[in-house]
Amino acid sequence: MSDAPMTANRRKIECLRLSPSAQVVAEARRYAVRTVELLGADREAQESVRTLVSELVTNAVLHAGTDILLGITDANCQVRVSVTDGSPALPHQRRIDHVSATGRGLRLLRILSVTSGTDSSDAVRPGGKSVWFTVSKQTGGRERETAATEARMLFGVDLEGAW
Repeated sequence: MSDAPMTANRRKIECLRLSPSAQVVAEARRYAVRTVELLGADREAQESVRTLVSELVTNAVLHAGTDILLGITDANCQVRVSVTDGSPALPHQRRIDHVSATGRGLRLLRILSVTSGTDSSDAVRPGGKSVWFTVSKQTGGRERETAATEARMLFGVDLEGAW
């Protein structure tokens, strides 16, 4: 999947390389939120990035078992965040019920991001992938509130209290 609207006037920020361990999820969250804040993202956008980076990095740790690259690209009024690992396995939507502890990541990705997708990537290991999303830097508050309400209704997830 291509990210055509992000091609003009974008600036790649240095990638953070992470090892595949549970401890790196918090490090990835801190790095991503600090970076998008410096790029001018409002509080709601920062919270969306925090939630989605947690989901994507956790999935990479659990399912890929390879090093992970966390990349952030500045593109005027949006930021693009990518999580790259060495696994060729693409994310897929799982069936869940209200008591399931996992399986909500792709739904959250669709709710909280402007766009999202996957690309093949050899950056970590040949045949790997990159899962990415974009968020608007200035959400105006209403988008986050709507997303949080929808997430609570659909999957019983409290985005505001999650982290």
